[in-house]
Amino acid sequence: MKNYYVTKTKEAEPSVLSVRHEGRDYHFSLLHASVTKAAAEKAGEYGSPHSHAVYHLILYLSGANRIILGGRTKDVRRGTLFLVSPGTAHDFYPVDQGELEYAEITFEYCAGKECLTLPIEKLLRLISREKNISLPDEFLLNREETEQAMKLFYEFGELQKDYRLSSFTIHLKMLEILNRLCQKASVENRNTEELALRTAAIIRNHLTEKLNLDLLSEELGFSKTYLNREFRKTWNRSPMEYHKSLRLEKAADLLRSSEKSLREIAAFFHFYDEYHFSRSFQSLYGIPPGEYRKRQRQT
Repeated sequence: MKNYYVTKTKEAEPSVLSVRHEGRDYHFSLLHASVTKAAAEKAGEYGSPHSHAVYHLILYLSGANRIILGGRTKDVRRGTLFLVSPGTAHDFYPVDQGELEYAEITFEYCAGKECLTLPIEKLLRLISREKNISLPDEFLLNREETEQAMKLFYEFGELQKDYRLSSFTIHLKMLEILNRLCQKASVENRNTEELALRTAAIIRNHLTEKLNLDLLSEELGFSKTYLNREFRKTWNRSPMEYHKSLRLEKAADLLRSSEKSLREIAAFFHFYDEYHFSRSFQSLYGIPPGEYRKRQRQT
């Protein structure tokens, strides 16, 4: 039995999850999030692997069995987490008699009709801007980590119920999930990473307030030069560039879901004026905010 939270409802568009690869910008697109209960009444009932050009995050919630991944059988139990790259043959259903329950997030990264098929390790390097990540395709989480991962997967699933109007929140939750994976696998200095994550959290909580590097420096207790340098190591952009991109993505949500005027949205997110907001929006999305709203409401 498979319970879908959502299937794909919109095309990939710029977001905090976007990456750049070989001169092209690729954008995150959710295909589906689901929770599946699979029962095999006898051994060999399942076990027909297939592959496709998408990414899967698979977290086993209950049961103990074997599945097929990459041409091999793998033992799974509660807390087993798989990161599945495009082209990897798989069958997430039980090979042996018994039951399994798992949560799944399936997504792709596309630039127009062209989609990335990089191994997920390389994709996460692009997302996190962390060149030294060495990522296995399987994690065995302890009890506490499993509970935390389950909470994130379920929270993500609940957000999907209104994907069209809440993509900003969904993207942040997906970013949180991917960042947790990067944290677990990272070989970089933990203090630097912690500072970058703390800075990013403050920025996310101040999208509708005036924020500058002076305020961040005072809040975190580090010099502006040090803070800017360490943040760039993780995010490949300055704190203020990150702040601006999130405000624009949140503004796109309001353009889709509210009747606020461009002037009101510009003031809400503390752009200098409507012209500054429109110019900034077009630089990220490729079209003016008014045209973006019109197109979204025609779909």
